[in-house]
Amino acid sequence: MLIQFHCLFQIPSNLPIVEAATVSVNPMTAYRMLKDFGQLKPGDTVIQNGANSACGQSVIQLCRAWGIHSINVVRDRPEIDQLKESLKELGASHVLTEEELRYEHTCTYCFIPQLCKTLSHSLSS
Repeated sequence: MLIQFHCLFQIPSNLPIVEAATVSVNPMTAYRMLKDFGQLKPGDTVIQNGANSACGQSVIQLCRAWGIHSINVVRDRPEIDQLKESLKELGASHVLTEEELRYEHTCTYCFIPQLCKTLSHSLSS
């Protein structure tokens, strides 16, 4: 099998081989999820759980590029503020924890109260 040179790219020496082998998987999965299950257009909003995963980060970046708002749910952790900031730097419109959704009275995202109620019910099931 011959491969054309322009189809190849060099893997940085500091990138582990397992990560290098999957470098194209997550972005394509995110692309297919956003394109295959609806007709999203600029100004629309998507919500995802596990937003800090590699696929989730790809969803955030694609949404930003296409003008789609993203609401991103993550699990709470000691460095939650750093994680939220990191995802916002990628283009996340909103980042909140499962706990913030479960306890709607403490949710700071009051612009989506019905969403908080719906997700809170889903997360507790």
